[in-house]
Amino acid sequence: DKNKGVVGLVFFDLRFRGLVGNRILIAGTNGTKFAKVRTQFKNTIGECYNMNVTCETFPKDDVLRDTKAYLAAMDTLKKGDVVTVFTP
Repeated sequence: DKNKGVVGLVFFDLRFRGLVGNRILIAGTNGTKFAKVRTQFKNTIGECYNMNVTCETFPKDDVLRDTKAYLAAMDTLKKGDVVTVFTP
C-alpha cells in the first residue's frame, strides 16, 4: 500500500521475518518531518500488522535542513551493512 510507505513496509517485514538486521535507518534532508513519518508507520504498519516499526532517522527531528544527513547515517554503519537509495 503506497499510503503506508512501500519501502518502509518492505524493510519492516524483512526485519520481522529475520531476513535483515535489527537496525533500519532513514535519511532525508528535513528532520522535522520524521515525527509524522514515524507516527504514520506506527498507525498504518505497526498497529495493522503487529510489526515493530522502530527506525533511526537522520537528521534529528529538530533540524530543518541538512543535505548531508545521509553521510551521518552512513557513518553509523558497519562493514557488510546494506544501503538502499530511493526517491519518493
